[in-house]
Amino acid sequence: MGIKTNELPILTTAKDTDYILADTAAGGTARLPIDIIKAEVAASDITPEAIGAAKSDHTHTPGSIGAATAKAAVATIAKTAWNSSTLKVTISVAGVTADTEETHVIPTPADRASKELWDEAMVFCDAQGNGTLTFSCETVPTGNITVNILIVGC
Repeated sequence: MGIKTNELPILTTAKDTDYILADTAAGGTARLPIDIIKAEVAASDITPEAIGAAKSDHTHTPGSIGAATAKAAVATIAKTAWNSSTLKVTISVAGVTADTEETHVIPTPADRASKELWDEAMVFCDAQGNGTLTFSCETVPTGNITVNILIVGC
């Protein structure tokens, strides 16, 4: 299947009496009438495969082009789970690895109440392990905190 005239926007909006200016090999400019270009395109059999391009139905996945994949998780940090001496808590999160070059983790409070508790206690994620995240705080939160976790590179 070749390119159709209606697939080239300039050819669908231009009048047959219009022209395109094109550079010539001699360094000049030539007028190419739209009606002749339309006739040439209609008669050609230009396909993606004919010019070395991927088929028109070709798609990519993030992994096939080297892009990082991502997934989301939701976890709750119970107010009773905090160690009041170390001001730390470790929770389980599937997909997290200890390798911070391989897996990047972005935790954020999931709702307004969690955000307020997060901010008041000055919660932050300070370590990741295989299937775990460790959070620290300045003061133990007074309630449970729901956390949205974006895991990139999993």
